[in-house]
Amino acid sequence: MIRFWIFSLWYILAGFLPAQAFELEQPLTCVFGKDCWIQQYADHDPGPAAVDYTCGAATYNAHDGTDFRVRDTTQSVYVIAAAAGKVVGMRDGMDDHLINSAEEIAALGNRECGNGVVIDNGDGWQTQYCHMRKGSVTVKKGDVVEVGKQLGLVGFSGAAAFPHVHLSVRHNGVKIDPFTGQNGADCHEAANSMWSAKAKVALSYHPSDIISFSFDSQKFELSELLAGQQGRQEPNTQWNTLVANAVVINAQKLDEITLVVSGPSSEIARNIQKPDRNKAQFYIYAGKKFSGLPIGDYKAMLVIKRGGNILVEKSISKSVK
Repeated sequence: MIRFWIFSLWYILAGFLPAQAFELEQPLTCVFGKDCWIQQYADHDPGPAAVDYTCGAATYNAHDGTDFRVRDTTQSVYVIAAAAGKVVGMRDGMDDHLINSAEEIAALGNRECGNGVVIDNGDGWQTQYCHMRKGSVTVKKGDVVEVGKQLGLVGFSGAAAFPHVHLSVRHNGVKIDPFTGQNGADCHEAANSMWSAKAKVALSYHPSDIISFSFDSQKFELSELLAGQQGRQEPNTQWNTLVANAVVINAQKLDEITLVVSGPSSEIARNIQKPDRNKAQFYIYAGKKFSGLPIGDYKAMLVIKRGGNILVEKSISKSVK
């Protein structure tokens, strides 16, 4: 018996046993799957590979938190306290800037979190929120906050390649994945999730998602889509080009991503792509040039297949009069 308790104590100190303490609520004021998404989860592989808590690929090597993203930089979505506690750290004033290189990350030094808040949740627990919008942080050190308290806005300060908030959960300094309630656990071990029953439903696992999909008069660069340039005008007979633009998150190598655009009487464009590697963000478009867009109904269908099975599908429709 003594040997058993010594063995168990070692596992607890190492962070491998469930560390149950409190429930977490979703940390953003948005509808997941519509206005916001989970881009990346914590990495559960101790080596150079990367797997999320389901053994999927929605993560990257050594990622130690959960990235809750919004579609583009024009959205105003509040970051809220997922758990009650006392603010023990905060930073504001860093510029919002999408990172494009390792050199830009290195230049940040130890400020990769950007604008953020650290909350002491008691009993050795802390929650940290990173990458909030410049000038939006609404709390200060010493404030006591309740669940749902507005902390700031989702931004892209610090080491952010897309607009999001990075949530870290720690127990006595050890990073804990809230989807498993553990540190260093094998994937598929999600029995000790720290999310409330309501949050579990809202944050159910999606291996991939379509986060933007619109008809436009041109194709874009991914950077322009992240800046909210798409879907700003309705198709009309003055357009000389019709393009369907879409952004997919967490596309995997050899996924089959098919985008088909149909016009009033027939298919007018088709684009089939198979990523050559895993892509956190993947841009696809399909379109056609016209001498004035003909009157009629237009539809675009986007289908993501993985292993021959349909993973995600979505369609959009517009009428030109």
